[in-house]
Amino acid sequence: MHSNSGRTNLQQKRVRNHTHKLDSYRFFNILTDLQLFSIVEKLLPEHRERCFPPTEVLSLFLAQAMNADRSCQNIVNEFTVQRVSHGLAACSTHTGSYCKARQRLPLEMVSELVRCTGALIDMEVPTHWRWEGRPVKLIDGTTVTMPDTEDNQATYPQQRGQKPGLGFPISRIVGVICLASGGILNAAMTSYSGKGASEQALLRGMLNLIRIIMAQAASFADILPRQLSFKHALQLWRVWRQQSNLMNEDESLRILCLLIAENRVGNRPGRIEPRMIKRRPKPYSLLVIIRGLARVHVKKYGHPKKQK
Repeated sequence: MHSNSGRTNLQQKRVRNHTHKLDSYRFFNILTDLQLFSIVEKLLPEHRERCFPPTEVLSLFLAQAMNADRSCQNIVNEFTVQRVSHGLAACSTHTGSYCKARQRLPLEMVSELVRCTGALIDMEVPTHWRWEGRPVKLIDGTTVTMPDTEDNQATYPQQRGQKPGLGFPISRIVGVICLASGGILNAAMTSYSGKGASEQALLRGMLNLIRIIMAQAASFADILPRQLSFKHALQLWRVWRQQSNLMNEDESLRILCLLIAENRVGNRPGRIEPRMIKRRPKPYSLLVIIRGLARVHVKKYGHPKKQK
């Protein structure tokens, strides 16, 4: 047995035990912590302080997703019991209000919290966890199916091979993952097929954010965007996202653009890189038998003629 198998099983058991103990109040405490509270408050939509305000709903939604029983009824029942146990008035156990409040959650609020929590995790990663001391990122994608509604079918149509009415809406998701911690640093979502629906297209969409910032920086410095370094802008943007909550948003963006405009790409006239393969494939046939038999065949019949 592998020496790490026992340790791996222990880690998996600890993760399972930890997730089973998570409830909406624990998530609420995390969302209202000093590290995330300013971000959550900035992204809150207009709402009335009732039984299901946005922060409470997001906490319930997270707890619902982590629970073995992911039904809306289960999470509303749990929420009602917890309110009573903390001395608050009991609310209705009907799920209608919770489901409507969950639909009102801004998508930008959820996606921004994913990016912010990913950045916080990345900041806490010890150096010895990183491969060769470098912050390695992984790109991975998956697909998910959705409830078969007209709106979902219009936005995320089912696969072409399925007859109408027999399939479910399907979406493609691509994420940027930290190799050291496993935390999701960024993610994008689109339909399963069609123009701009590939994993590469989603990744380019996430990188277009850097291009937008470079365009703003070029406008500040009165230069062309192609005179700026993409890598330099990406490095500054990563650090800026982690520190931007310490200063005024408009002022920090202005400083970021000025810093990006400082490092400019040199003018290299006449530099053209041909899009060609340097080495042509060898004109030999494909090896489809084991090498030992191939040697015997060569000794008996000689080498085959080269293919044109």
